[in-house]
Amino acid sequence: EEGQGVEANAVEAARWYRRAADAGYALSQHSLGNLYLNGNGVELDYGAAYAWFLKAAEQGLAYAQNSLGALYAMGAGVPKDDVEAVRWLRLAAAQNDAKALYNLALCYALGRGVKKDDAEALQLTRRAAALGHPRAQEIVRRIDRR
Repeated sequence: EEGQGVEANAVEAARWYRRAADAGYALSQHSLGNLYLNGNGVELDYGAAYAWFLKAAEQGLAYAQNSLGALYAMGAGVPKDDVEAVRWLRLAAAQNDAKALYNLALCYALGRGVKKDDAEALQLTRRAAALGHPRAQEIVRRIDRR
């Protein structure tokens, strides 16, 4: 996919991801889901992205749980459901996934799927920043300068 040691080829990457995904390998299921989500090497298909993310998420892969949360928040491939988005984001955040922590912080800041809670949003943003999430780090820097 990225051309490490070979020429980058998204179609070929999709073929190899599919082989590993069909064998139950969660990381490949998530990677294949990302290809469908972006229409990279395969036809754009939110439903297929959802299906592959779900397989990986059910195996406990935090990246996939975060991706499912994002799909539910956007209503891409599934009906928009902020409560379900938060459920998946919480599972990934419990594994210290920086993206999920940041996305969950946004839910608390905006009151999407949860009661609006600025203190919880800040606490989650700080956790995401500590794990290297660039946007969370920027927000924390701005807050701490005040």
